[in-house]
Amino acid sequence: MTGELDAINDLLGDDHDLHVLEEELRSPEYDLPGEDFRVVGRRVSELRKEILLALLPRLKGFFSMTPDDLEGVLAGELLLTET
Repeated sequence: MTGELDAINDLLGDDHDLHVLEEELRSPEYDLPGEDFRVVGRRVSELRKEILLALLPRLKGFFSMTPDDLEGVLAGELLLTET
């Protein structure tokens, strides 16, 4: 379970980084030529789609559990790490 949460955290962080990059590239400070911006923008979009495809199955597992089930799994993980 901890490994899955770490993977979700990493994927969400990567997506956030790409979003910030995309927003920064729109800034007049960079002044990318139109074609360069489109190429980079397409690649960023592709990477964000790949992240989303990797993220959705992981998230489904958590959202399909009842709160009690999730609590039990997390409690079991905590017990394993305490020994």
